[in-house]
Amino acid sequence: MGFESSNSIVAAILTFAFVAVGTVLLVIYVLIAKEKRVATVRELRTDKVPELTLELGLAYHAFLSHVWSSGQDQCAVTKQYPSGNPTYRTSHVPFRIHRCAVIKRQLRFLLPGIRVFLDVDDLTDISLLETYIEHSASIVVFLSKVHACRTAHPLHITGCTMLIVSTLPMQGYFYSRNCLREVRATVEYGKPVVFVHEEDEARGGAPVEELALQCPADHRRYLFESGFKIIPCSRMRKLPS
Repeated sequence: MGFESSNSIVAAILTFAFVAVGTVLLVIYVLIAKEKRVATVRELRTDKVPELTLELGLAYHAFLSHVWSSGQDQCAVTKQYPSGNPTYRTSHVPFRIHRCAVIKRQLRFLLPGIRVFLDVDDLTDISLLETYIEHSASIVVFLSKVHACRTAHPLHITGCTMLIVSTLPMQGYFYSRNCLREVRATVEYGKPVVFVHEEDEARGGAPVEELALQCPADHRRYLFESGFKIIPCSRMRKLPS
């Protein structure tokens, strides 16, 4: 390929430059339009995503507190496990996807840069629960009951073996020893609280009044009479991946 004159060379260079600049501008436009469609929390005054900061000594914006057995949900794939298999599990990760992982994922989606403590991701030492609370700016309590469950025990009698099945009653968040440790630390450090309330009894839900009565009396006033917000747990809409 040859050029008849220097003008042809200049024209070719200018054409290429205009095409390149146009492509870059088009890509930028598409990215901006896509960003505007992404659901994020924005400030009313500036229409911008809030700048998340942490005071000195804090490591997390939110600490997710929950009782294990009712914090599971098989309806949503919430996190990427090793090997990319959503059913991957270790000794401390339940087969059914954890409901609080859904909350963490959505918070991180809506508030880019937020740091959320969740035991399956961040807990390294169970004896440091109170320290994790101290180093968190706020506490999100998943308010629910533990699912009733059945246990089976073999009973050996001469000549035969019988299987004895017993049903353990449902108990609430405040019956968990570790949850109570987190509650005590929350009250001690005066942390702000947001409740996510499980209303569906088939999934471990119960009325707020019933669960509040299970709270130790010396903590009940702080948790339930301080005006902390109670948000119903909803599964109506899934955020895009």
